[in-house]
Amino acid sequence: MTAVGSSVANGYRTGHATARDTLPHGMGVTFMNFHLSQKPAQLRAAVSHARGSSADIGFLRLGVLPDINDMKNKKSVFLFLMAAMLGIYFGQADIFGVMQSLLILFFIGFIGFIALISGLFNNNSRVIKISGLMILLAITSCISTSSTNFIKITAKNNTAEQIILDLAHYKDLHGSYPNDLQAIGYEVDVFSYRTDSATSEFRLMYLVDGWHFRDYSSKTENWREGD
Repeated sequence: MTAVGSSVANGYRTGHATARDTLPHGMGVTFMNFHLSQKPAQLRAAVSHARGSSADIGFLRLGVLPDINDMKNKKSVFLFLMAAMLGIYFGQADIFGVMQSLLILFFIGFIGFIALISGLFNNNSRVIKISGLMILLAITSCISTSSTNFIKITAKNNTAEQIILDLAHYKDLHGSYPNDLQAIGYEVDVFSYRTDSATSEFRLMYLVDGWHFRDYSSKTENWREGD
């Protein structure tokens, strides 16, 4: 670090820096204290007047001036958040919609991979950066889509298991199963519920992902799965 940078750093650590400390002798500058309560721009102006652009480097090292990459980092975070939210939206679809979304994201990632290879071959840093970001965004959306779809299916399976427990509890209290799921507090349309004429047995069926189904029989107390 230059003498100017060292002087400013010492002033920064002790709580103040002076124009006399930072400016060369013989410039006829009136003594003035610059306290930390003043804006960093005032400190930089005094040092820049004495040593030019070298002061900027010193203040960047001291962390006084904002990092120019902060805005770029914010943009990257925003893009990744958008990619994750897009994946959450895709994950709400049935299995066919999810497969189509993943196929599109795979195609985008594949294009990014080809561009990345081309950028590496031609030593084009801009192409490498953009294609790398494209690949990472596609991967983020794929992970978000798959995770959302998995959570949705898991929640539906857990709800079905809870319905079975509630139906068993209802039978213990009333001696038979209810005629519909509304009797135990479920206002859902995704589950198909049927009982026999004596309401002593029931079947519960639902689509897991728009293609596969699960079917439960109280008689066998087992799930049957198929497509």
